Amino acid sequence: MDVNGVEHGSDKGSLAENGQADEQTEGQQFVLSEEFYKDEIASSPAPPLTSGTVFNLGESSSDLSLSSGDDMSTSLQSTSDPSGDSGIRQSMSASSQVSSNSNATSSKKHASGGDRRESATGCGAMNPEEFVRLFGGTTVINKILIANNGIAAVKCMRSIRRWAYEMFRNDRAIKFVAMVTPEDLHASAEYIRMADQFIMTSGGSNNNNYANVQVILELAQKMEVQAVWAGWGHASENPKLPELLNKHDIIFIGPPAKAMWSLGDKIASSIVAQTAKVPTLPWSGSGLTIPWKRTQNASNGSLYVPPSLYAQATVSTVEEGIKVATRIGLPLMIKASEGGGGKGIRKCVNMDEFPTQFRQVQAEVPGSPIFIMKLATGARHLEVQLLADCYGNAVSLFGRDCSIQRRHQKIIEEAPTSVAPSELFEQMEKDAVKLAKMVGYISAGTVEYLYLPETQRYYFLELNPRLQVEHPCTEMVANVNLPAAQLQIAMGIPLHRIKDIRNLYGASPFSDTSLNFDSSIERPLPRGHVIAARITSENPDDGFLPSSGTVQELNFRSSKNAWGYFSVSAAGGLHEFADSQFGHCFSWGESRDDAIANMVLALKELSIRGDFRTTVEYLITLLETEDFIQNQFNTQWLDHLIAEKVKAEKPDIIVGVVCLSVLLADVAIVNAFQSFQNSLERGQVLPAKCLINTVDVELTHEDVRYVVQVTRCCPQAYFLVMNGSGVEVEFHRMSDGGMLISYNSNSYTCYMNEEVHQYRVIIGNKTIEFQKKYNPTEVRSPSAGKLVQYLVEDGGHVCACSPVAEMEVMKMIITLSSPENGCIHYVKRPGTLLNPGSLVATLTLDDASHIRTITDYEGTFPKHCPTAQHAEKLYQTYRDLVSYFNHLLEGYTLPEPYFSTDLREKVEKFFRVLKDPWLPLYELQESISIISGHMFDQVLKFGAYIVDALRKYEQPVFVYIPPHAELRGGAWVVVDPSINSRYMEMYADSKSRGGVLEPEGTVEIKYREKDLRTTIKRCDPICQSLLVELKSDNVGDELRSELEEKLRARIDALLPVYHSVAVQFADLHDRAGRMLAKKVISVKLFLIHTIGCANFAFCLYLLSNCNCNRCAVLLLKKVVDWKTSRCVFYWRLRRRLVEEHIKKMITEHSFDQPLSNAQMNALLQHWFDSDVGNQQNQNWEDDQITALWFESQIADEQQQSIVRQGLKEIQRQQAKNKIKSVFANCPGLLMETAVELVKQLDVGEQDELLKLFMHHASGT
Repeated sequence: MDVNGVEHGSDKGSLAENGQADEQTEGQQFVLSEEFYKDEIASSPAPPLTSGTVFNLGESSSDLSLSSGDDMSTSLQSTSDPSGDSGIRQSMSASSQVSSNSNATSSKKHASGGDRRESATGCGAMNPEEFVRLFGGTTVINKILIANNGIAAVKCMRSIRRWAYEMFRNDRAIKFVAMVTPEDLHASAEYIRMADQFIMTSGGSNNNNYANVQVILELAQKMEVQAVWAGWGHASENPKLPELLNKHDIIFIGPPAKAMWSLGDKIASSIVAQTAKVPTLPWSGSGLTIPWKRTQNASNGSLYVPPSLYAQATVSTVEEGIKVATRIGLPLMIKASEGGGGKGIRKCVNMDEFPTQFRQVQAEVPGSPIFIMKLATGARHLEVQLLADCYGNAVSLFGRDCSIQRRHQKIIEEAPTSVAPSELFEQMEKDAVKLAKMVGYISAGTVEYLYLPETQRYYFLELNPRLQVEHPCTEMVANVNLPAAQLQIAMGIPLHRIKDIRNLYGASPFSDTSLNFDSSIERPLPRGHVIAARITSENPDDGFLPSSGTVQELNFRSSKNAWGYFSVSAAGGLHEFADSQFGHCFSWGESRDDAIANMVLALKELSIRGDFRTTVEYLITLLETEDFIQNQFNTQWLDHLIAEKVKAEKPDIIVGVVCLSVLLADVAIVNAFQSFQNSLERGQVLPAKCLINTVDVELTHEDVRYVVQVTRCCPQAYFLVMNGSGVEVEFHRMSDGGMLISYNSNSYTCYMNEEVHQYRVIIGNKTIEFQKKYNPTEVRSPSAGKLVQYLVEDGGHVCACSPVAEMEVMKMIITLSSPENGCIHYVKRPGTLLNPGSLVATLTLDDASHIRTITDYEGTFPKHCPTAQHAEKLYQTYRDLVSYFNHLLEGYTLPEPYFSTDLREKVEKFFRVLKDPWLPLYELQESISIISGHMFDQVLKFGAYIVDALRKYEQPVFVYIPPHAELRGGAWVVVDPSINSRYMEMYADSKSRGGVLEPEGTVEIKYREKDLRTTIKRCDPICQSLLVELKSDNVGDELRSELEEKLRARIDALLPVYHSVAVQFADLHDRAGRMLAKKVISVKLFLIHTIGCANFAFCLYLLSNCNCNRCAVLLLKKVVDWKTSRCVFYWRLRRRLVEEHIKKMITEHSFDQPLSNAQMNALLQHWFDSDVGNQQNQNWEDDQITALWFESQIADEQQQSIVRQGLKEIQRQQAKNKIKSVFANCPGLLMETAVELVKQLDVGEQDELLKLFMHHASGT
């Protein structure tokens, strides 16, 4: 067991507190005498603590108080600690003590004016003191030392805090003190943040901390706790821990020492099982029993295993083991009594391998007794969960199936069992309860069996005197909180008073009535099915080699049917002393199939990134195999799959090559640029060749080499070339160090980890590995660990793939193998701590020409088959091409010959785009679509201002509705030419739309459902026929009802068709042709509709300036096709500008009697039509001809043009009219003016004037 404290790879340590092997014989280890423990403790002092510093995290774990000193004996108490200095610090043995103490506590609270809340839980207790008194307990526990770490500590705190909140509405009613090693602290272990207090202890292996009972005792005394919870692994199965704690009045939350001696040891428990006549497999202690009577068990509550009897079942030497193995027969198991979780156990199928395997078991669990057992092939591993109190009651909480094992290490568990018949499994439960009662077992425990489905027989395997890692499976199907039940049993609460147990048996949760646990009539049933999967830091592709490292991301998406526990979090990690299991995921379903589906989905959504591989992908593969789904497997099933090289699903190899090539090239190019930039900042100028833009990448996967040339072709893309084929890959860096890659119409999220011998690439949730350059002359450590021993003498000859040394990695013994044939030469000594990639030995090859060869990949990148997609818009193509040319100017180019071909295609395409007349329209459309959402409020606010500005505007304004655009509703207010009829004109493309409402809106108003129904009756022949029949006098009531129903059905069937026709009809009236034909568009005042792609609302202007009882007129000048619109508007604008110029000249010549705009337009057309010389070619509607004619007229410097003469005529006419007006108002002034004018004339002019007067006089 490790810093993460899980059973997986658990190490119970030696029986001596300091982890050293007990010098006494194996049999003497089970002499339950006080002197034995005194001698052991006295002779095995604990190693000194590294710090002894105590941290109080307080109620919210936010306040940190520190106590330290020379003696390291003072512990600051948290202000939120309910016990305080006067709280209960020692366990009580009588309920009267509990009652008096809790009464005193209650009185103290009332005396101090404290607020006493009413219980909202129904149990009547507000704190542990009251709870123990009311529920018949004996001991108050409100402060616990967790002698564990990792998942065990996390699960304990979560479970008990949940129970405390349910009972007391205070999740901190029970305080937790956590033991913390420097490695745990450095790894940012999750349980440290959860604890109320934590205290530092020695680092290194668990013999220095979690497995050292003397250290645990000292810390428990120092922190003044009432109880210690050891969980699983470490010291949880060491009988000396409860014995030592009991002597110092500290409660051990678990079984008593005597029961642990009897059943916790694999050898002793097998002897006890044989005594109870529970079937066992042939083993080295077959037939050994203890003289025992039921009355004896009732009197002392335990069995005594004599040392001599115990020794007969053990095997101490290789020679003795060979004799026993010969008697039992192959295949067989070599097991350490103190092993567990896959540690200290080996399967032997060949007697030649027996000595090596026996020594490996000895090395993994030093000092542990060893026994040999027959291997049951084709067996299932079934368990029975026990819960027993201190009053002799024991109950079975269903079973678990833990048959999915790898090297005898549980990988997948499930509950309840479904392979054994219910009657047979009920007998297995009864045997388990009988064993517990025989030895006086207390607390939670598990009895393990091997079950043979073919013969339907079962055999006792062992009893685990502790809580197991997979206990949440039982919690879910039984709805029993097992850590909380352990705590209540340690408080002396009887089983029948525990709330969860009463609920399980259908009793009132807070009643005190007794329950009959032995009656089959009241036997409860499990609820649903649970699947559990262990998450470990192991590499399934490398023999499940464990490794340590940091965690960059851990994201588990819990749901109501899937949850999990993890001992690490993001930015945390696993160290070399940790157990490889760092997570446990669970799923529940109504059936087994539902639970499997929920687990697969949960694991596929589980995201873990770190320096190590995990088993997540492999677990998904196992859960989806047909054998697992059909429940057809055994304990050897997974090992067979591993031997057959069954691997987890991998990403496509070419996808892996592409992703890793881009990742490696990006690192190289970015580093080169950064180095160049740093040199410039220091005043150094490196050669230009240091700025690389192309990287050659060599990758090897399964002895196939892939050579790829990677070129940076733009800031967000790389161009890859392999064997004459090229592909462009878009990439985007992510903030978490990953990269988003787009390749072959798919997107991939990928991360890279560089390891000693390989690159590991995570693509999505799949992993693929590429080897680095292969060196057959070196043996290196695959991960951090300790070199244990040589298996071949230095200088000895070894064969390829043969083991040469053993190293310990995360408490597992693994072998290092020779890569080729040759002579081995070690460079590290046994006991040396190794880092990942440390050189352990070198190899002198026998024949270098016969080493493993690597072949080159000769294929190409697969041809891209684009999926059906919408065509790229014109303006997007234009921008992409502009960006492409900008990148060329910045130095990004493709390698030849791809560059020349690509450049030619891009240039030709660019000019085609530039010539397309739709380009500006699409750009305008995009701009409007972008700003429309942000402009809505501003347009609404300033709509009236725009209209007012247009009224005063004195330049031509053209409003054009382009193709597929629509002019609807209130938008016409801004663009209505009647706002400024002199300057504003409206035009539309033939494919545009204009109207008050959308066609659907028009139908809603003008063709309502009742109108459509009337139309159907009038137009449809069948409806007309039915109506005729209904009007007949001979129709009876029944027939009338039938005809009416047919009529309604006919109308309902035709209604959608008529509605569609109405919509099409309304749409036809919104087209430009109809707008022009109608001359006007009569609109009601609606608010929000569309113009082009933008949404506008101009209700402000409508409400303030318009009369809602009248109709507005929207004049359409002309239908103008989009393709000719540029030319049309050019000449139209040119004409309007020259016309306005002439109109201003007319106004200037009109003195104070200006002509109206209509009069001036008529005068301009008169002048144009009076040009007799150009009459044959003239067309007033032709803007080009008209504009050119007017420009030529005003450009006449001789003042002889029609327009110039017309202006003079206007001026003369206006002058005469002015004179007439003046003389008409002053008749006497006429003669005086005439006399004055005559005086100013000479004689000749006077004669001419006289003749003129005479002429006019004779004419009248």
